[in-house]
Amino acid sequence: MEAAVQQKPNFEEAWYNLALIYQQNENYTKALAAIKQLLLLNPEKEVYQDLYKEI
Repeated sequence: MEAAVQQKPNFEEAWYNLALIYQQNENYTKALAAIKQLLLLNPEKEVYQDLYKEI
């Protein structure tokens, strides 16, 4: 998944999945970084906003 976002930095689905994986592994620093990238790409998407609030 990390390779996918490196190759395609605007690939929202990969960033979202990466954030979920980090969250499940309790790596909250990396999860927040991934979510912040999502919010830069699409700040209006409620799912991303909700995930940010959750972490």
